[in-house]
Amino acid sequence: MIDEESSIPLYLQLKDLFVEKIDSGEWQENAKIPDELTLASQYRLSRSTVRQALLKLVDEGRLTRKQGKGTFVNEKKIQTPVFSFYYPEKFEKKHTVLSAQEIACSATVQSALQLFPGELVYELIRLRYFEDEVVAVETSYLPSAAVPGLLQKNLEGTLYELLITQYNLQIQAYDTTVEPVILTQLETERLQVEGNGQPALKITKIGSTWNKKRLILTKSIFRGDRCKLMFHHE
Repeated sequence: MIDEESSIPLYLQLKDLFVEKIDSGEWQENAKIPDELTLASQYRLSRSTVRQALLKLVDEGRLTRKQGKGTFVNEKKIQTPVFSFYYPEKFEKKHTVLSAQEIACSATVQSALQLFPGELVYELIRLRYFEDEVVAVETSYLPSAAVPGLLQKNLEGTLYELLITQYNLQIQAYDTTVEPVILTQLETERLQVEGNGQPALKITKIGSTWNKKRLILTKSIFRGDRCKLMFHHE
């Protein structure tokens, strides 16, 4: 649903709805999606807002626009387990909370955390720091039933430590994906990056407990000028 009272721009809310259609298979791979006018009418939004949402998905490699033919869903990216990912030990634990709320899970979050449709989750949007500089915007989702009262806790440290100390829950395994993306205007402002259309890394982590119960989904947008990947082979 589109929330016109939200601080999140309409085109980003719409983009997330489109992602849900792709992930759920409603918009199938290689299929043509409805045109801008149809989508604008369906969601009661301006055509320019719809175009912004679609172009963001084009930038992320989810859609392709073909001149004179329309917009099509790309095939899913191949996932290859080629390395282990971790943050350096000296990476600061400091976070600033931008928003924290309890919401009904979206289809994307439901699938990632293996929840029931509409199940309640906590959504936390925070800034992450390194040497007093903002380097990432992190959006995390946790099932409300698993961590009751989370919003009353101190959310300025690492969530993994909070889960251990406050709920006796320890993350034992991670599924991590890394994708190159282009910063949105909102992300550019939050990360204090100069110029528009700057590159970034999107790191998505799903943390599971010892019994393979998925407990936390975190999507982090890292500044492209402040991070790099290192591969180690033996």
